[in-house]
Amino acid sequence: MEHGSIEKLLSDTRHSVQERLRDVEDIMQKLRNECGASHFTATAFEKRLEKEKLQKQARASEMKSLMKESRDTLRALSEQADCERDRFKATIQRLQTQLRQERDTSFQLRKQLSDILLTTQTNHVL
Repeated sequence: MEHGSIEKLLSDTRHSVQERLRDVEDIMQKLRNECGASHFTATAFEKRLEKEKLQKQARASEMKSLMKESRDTLRALSEQADCERDRFKATIQRLQTQLRQERDTSFQLRKQLSDILLTTQTNHVL
């Protein structure tokens, strides 16, 4: 082979290698950009997940607080209902006692009236 054709072959090879190197560099740059975008996307995704996690924890804490408040309210209402029931029972017992006393009084008054009527009739007959 001639010296000129070897130089031409070397020059063509050098240009071909340089073009391929530029292609590889372009591909590498694209990969870096995509990796950077992926990293940014992954970081944003992680931040969003962390935000959602914190929101869920806040909601869970709020629900826990509401449930405690509901239990306390229920307990207070139950105690109030127990007091009302005891008061109602006491009122019923008091009214039952009054009713018995009034029946006894009524029975005694009827007996006294009957005795008076019997005495009056006996006195009239005599």
